[in-house]
This record gives sequence, structure tokens and C-alpha cells, in this order.
Amino acid sequence: VFVYRGQPAARAPGRMFEVVDPYLEDRSAQAALARADALARRLQLPRRYVYIPSDVGHQGTREVWLAVQPEETLLGPDSADALTGIPVDYIRREGPGAAAVRHYLKRWPAA
Repeated sequence: VFVYRGQPAARAPGRMFEVVDPYLEDRSAQAALARADALARRLQLPRRYVYIPSDVGHQGTREVWLAVQPEETLLGPDSADALTGIPVDYIRREGPGAAAVRHYLKRWPAA
């Protein structure tokens, strides 16, 4: 599952009966998820994509994490606080200082 958390966009509020989809205006999200899709297709991996609008905040990231229950989660340096308060078993950092990617490892109880 590839998750992209959107950035706040300057947009006028929607009008009545207008469908507002922030992903359609988020070019950086479209580019990032397209790169993820190309890589996953090349590696023949099953894949799903989730776009979390900026107004949902970290709660949306936590909800996706709890629903998917991944064994490993990778977060970039700008998303390091997205899983604050989530009980993970181990956190491993890869890379230099503030630019480190964090690997959150969790063993979920068997269903």
C-alpha cells in the first residue's frame, strides 16, 4: 500500500453539489504515486494507493496503518511524526541525520 499525504492547497471553497477531489489538483501526489506504480509494476507486486488530504492530518495516516496492519512501514523525513503514539516494536533509521528514512516494524497478533 502506497500512501501519500497531501499538502495544503490554495483553493476556493467548493460550490453546492460540486465534487471536490484534492488529488486531482495535487500534481506532486500524482507524480509520486505514478513513480510508485511504475516500480511496483516492474517488480510485479500487488499494490494499492491511498491519498490522504491535508485537512485530515496524521489521523488519516494512523487509520490507514491500523486498517492495513503492515509488518513494515517506511516513512520519509517529512512524515516522521505521522505515527507518533502508535505502538511499534522497533524503529530503524536509514540515512544521514534529518534526512533519514524510518522503518517502523510491527508484529501483529495472529487473527
